[in-house]
Amino acid sequence: MRAHFPAALLALALTSAPDVNAADYWSGWYAGLNGGYLFSNSNAVNTEADPSQCEPVAGPGCTASPNYAELFAIGATGSAPSEFDGFTFGGQVGYNSLVSDWLWGIEADISVATSSGSGGSYTSVTPSPAFPAQPVTTTFTGERALDYLGTLRGRLGVLFSAQSLGYVTGGFAFGGADLSASYAQDCTGCTWTNAPNFAADTRDTLLGFTIGGGVEFAMGKSWTFKTEYLYYDLGEMALPQGVGGTASAGPISSYSIDAKAQADYDGHLVRMGVNFKF
Repeated sequence: MRAHFPAALLALALTSAPDVNAADYWSGWYAGLNGGYLFSNSNAVNTEADPSQCEPVAGPGCTASPNYAELFAIGATGSAPSEFDGFTFGGQVGYNSLVSDWLWGIEADISVATSSGSGGSYTSVTPSPAFPAQPVTTTFTGERALDYLGTLRGRLGVLFSAQSLGYVTGGFAFGGADLSASYAQDCTGCTWTNAPNFAADTRDTLLGFTIGGGVEFAMGKSWTFKTEYLYYDLGEMALPQGVGGTASAGPISSYSIDAKAQADYDGHLVRMGVNFKF
């Protein structure tokens, strides 16, 4: 009887231990809140321009090669430094299903971004071979920001234990983008009746993709806590502008160029979140 006593205790302990079912921690619908920090990957607003009109056509400033419209277009082609970063706060909703130690799921989220864009500028001086004493000066300023960021993603994870999970994620992304640009142009010896100073801004919702990963921990059967990293790419946004001026004195009487400011909206998001499972 003594020989069977330890084995009986072990059998009793095993049959009395609570039944840990990982699906109780993970499977089902959930919703929660998240907060993090977002920062841009590309750090510039670019501009390019093509000459449109130079008057008088037979005048020396327009028959020169390159003519003054071409010089103004060269001056309006370049890059101004601009980046954005800031905190994010939002919410998410999703569904998980557990198969053995593997989890698959889908999650949608949206976050307000307090990203403040830092505007940058450049100034260029473009000489005229035909009129070396009358170069063209251009100052370009560009600024961009992101107002909100949302995603719709699939998730694929593996359990480290019944209450811990590592996962990769990827899918669609969308965001509210802002872009502003201004041009100030001049030429030595020009007297402007309509100064070539132009500014504009635009807002739009951009679509793209996101990919990343994270770790998540179950705190009981109703709450989970996660830390997550996402790379997002929303593509680019462009802001076309017609820039030109009218002069009463100088090598030309008027000119116009077709300018376009452009910026990429891609970056990184690091955040933490908490979920309640229904």
